[in-house]
Amino acid sequence: MRSWAGETGIAGGTSLGEELAKTAATALRRAFAIALTVTLAAIVAVVSSPAPAQAANAGDFQAGNIISDDVFFNGGTMSEAKIQSFLNSKVPSCRSGYTCLRDYRQDTYTIDATPMCARYDGARNETAARMIYKVAVTCGINPQALLVMLQKEQGLVNDDWPSARQYRSAMGAGCPDTADCDVNYYGFFNQLHYGAYLLKRYTQPAGTGAGTEYSSRFDLSYPVGRTSYIQYNPNAACGGQNVYITNQATHALYVYTPYTPTSAALAAGYGSAGNCSAYGNRNFFLYFTDWFGPAQFLTTGWIGDKYYSIGGVTSRLGMPLENEQAVDGGAVQDFAGGSIYCSAAGAYVVRGWIGDKYAALRANTSYLGWPIADEESTTSGARQRFQGGQIITTTRGAFALATPVMDAYQAAGVAKVLGTPTGDSQQLNGSYFAEFSGGTLLVGPKGTYTARGSIGDKYRDVGGPSSWLGWPLGKARSMKGGTVQDFENGSIIATSAGAFATSTAIAVGYDKMGGRAVVGDPRRDGVVKSSGSSQVFKNGSILASSKGTFLVRGWIADRYALLGSQTGDLGWPTSNEKAISGGARQTFTGGTVVSSAAGAYAVIGAIADKYKADGAESGALGFPLADAVSKNSGREQRFQGGKIESSKAGAWSVRGWIGDKYSALGASSSPLRWPTEDEKSLPNGARQTFKGGYIYSSAAGAFESRGWIGDKFQASGGQSGYLGYPISDERPIGSGVMQSHQYGAVLCSSAGTFVVRGWIGDRYLALGGATSRLGFPLGDERQSGGDAVQDFKGGRIVVNAKGITVTYK
Repeated sequence: MRSWAGETGIAGGTSLGEELAKTAATALRRAFAIALTVTLAAIVAVVSSPAPAQAANAGDFQAGNIISDDVFFNGGTMSEAKIQSFLNSKVPSCRSGYTCLRDYRQDTYTIDATPMCARYDGARNETAARMIYKVAVTCGINPQALLVMLQKEQGLVNDDWPSARQYRSAMGAGCPDTADCDVNYYGFFNQLHYGAYLLKRYTQPAGTGAGTEYSSRFDLSYPVGRTSYIQYNPNAACGGQNVYITNQATHALYVYTPYTPTSAALAAGYGSAGNCSAYGNRNFFLYFTDWFGPAQFLTTGWIGDKYYSIGGVTSRLGMPLENEQAVDGGAVQDFAGGSIYCSAAGAYVVRGWIGDKYAALRANTSYLGWPIADEESTTSGARQRFQGGQIITTTRGAFALATPVMDAYQAAGVAKVLGTPTGDSQQLNGSYFAEFSGGTLLVGPKGTYTARGSIGDKYRDVGGPSSWLGWPLGKARSMKGGTVQDFENGSIIATSAGAFATSTAIAVGYDKMGGRAVVGDPRRDGVVKSSGSSQVFKNGSILASSKGTFLVRGWIADRYALLGSQTGDLGWPTSNEKAISGGARQTFTGGTVVSSAAGAYAVIGAIADKYKADGAESGALGFPLADAVSKNSGREQRFQGGKIESSKAGAWSVRGWIGDKYSALGASSSPLRWPTEDEKSLPNGARQTFKGGYIYSSAAGAFESRGWIGDKFQASGGQSGYLGYPISDERPIGSGVMQSHQYGAVLCSSAGTFVVRGWIGDRYLALGGATSRLGFPLGDERQSGGDAVQDFKGGRIVVNAKGITVTYK
């Protein structure tokens, strides 16, 4: 044979022939008589056939792994019918006067079993397809590989005017490079069976080798797992290369055709590349890849049926990328252009955008399950049905829809309203939802709902059913100035200003309060918390809590917001704004906001309680003039009629002359500190008690009373005692202090605190008091022998019937 011309030779052909002679001589002689339908004289030159449209890349040829064992030794990849169909596809019609392989028939004979092949039962008038099928099964050689061998040796598969010589040496078996083909192996069936036999024999199967009748050792040539030098051409001068042989199939091909292609031969594709090239193994790789896909991977069974029914490697799937993989009760095989999934439902192609989406969802392990149909075209793109739903493509991409969503979507009129999908369906608590260009579709135990238009857009923006809103409770309904749709935990209000999410309580309140005409359009989404909800509208805010749903607006709303709204000290509203004389008032859990011409101010906590107890704005204090301020571990708030001072001692109002005096002294920053009671009316005056003393009010004015002087004053009976009301504040004098009262004075020095009053007091003060020679008193006035006596540091004053006597030390 001529390896460089496309034929193949065998090494060790003579010894192999001797082996065959021992077991098949009778069968071969019978074959020659029956099978040879042409004589040597009728043999004509082989006419080369055109190569197929090239899909294989010769650059992918692996010298040490031409084809995998799994592929090469799988005899069940094609049925007889599929082989026949394949042959028909290669030569649709044969030239007149010629018999093409698709139509070739001959009688075959029985060949007994050997360690290489099982028994072949001969029959009359067998087609080429049947012979190829039976040899593949009995010898365990892939029928695809046999078809490729027939093509690369004699071009029989796609030749529409084959010669007798091509059939005579169909597999190139028994055709060494150094001699003519052995006539004992002429004939198509002989060649087919013998070629398969040889390819199996070279693997040294069990029952061959030393001590058997098949003693030749083919495992020593190009052994698996070893590096061997392989020539480029029968001419040793052309050189070769070292090749590491990885498997039995590649080993068998090299024993069958002991040459590896040069880089020039690979670069030439199916073409020639000079005198030092051989093409047998290159062409085997190219034909196999072009016809059946990568020689490393099997495509069989239902997946194979599907693959070849759509065109195999010429289809949009292209080449296999792996062998079939068993997965969860089915199988999958990946190809360059997609995958074929196989289950009890059948084998179907999943590819393109649909394939990408299916894979992204984890394929058959997702809710979609296995495909149950191939992709089909739709008006908007394509779709493919799966056990648990469908994948639909549009110009936006591919989207998966679970069966419940798909059924609802396909219900009358729904698809027209919702448009095309824009997202995959999602499962949540036993229900499903999906986004569409026209809204959201939700399907669950509670029913089927849509959220669409501006309400649907808002629902999607806040997170759909997985948001705090939850699932719809019904369709959108009309309300004053717009529409509203209720959900499990809230509502969406839509007006011409847009759509906004809120709590149901606020949505109901909005409608009851007059809707858009009164409250205005929403300004932002509502804020929903466990304690309540709130939402800002054009004309105020609506807040809903366990206390009810109320509107906060105007100056009151401004002050409420400034103080932190419901998260501040005021808390949640407990009423709507109420008009009062001269202003307005609104109550909250933490206090009240009162509005007047002076502004809106909050009255909070203990101050609020006191304000209310005092009659609030209708009482003596009137409207607030400012918010409360923190001061000296307490709080103080100004009102039109005074202040309320709040401390640990309680909250008390300070007003009128006493209030003015308290403020003038510095209020809680003064030595008086915080009040401990309200102002108390007294005969001809009033008094208010503070932690550090008192303020008394009378016709003379308001004055403080505190410290040692204040203690002395209280000990004397206070304003109802012999001193009467204070008529001045305590003031420094000399090295001490003094405070004047209606009926005397109290002076305090290092000698003590004492009262001066009556005639003694009048004379003492007339003389200059503590600044006179008398200085500070050393004690209170006393009675001595009918005289009234008072001692001073510089002398004494005595009053008796004779008059007033002043003596000095």
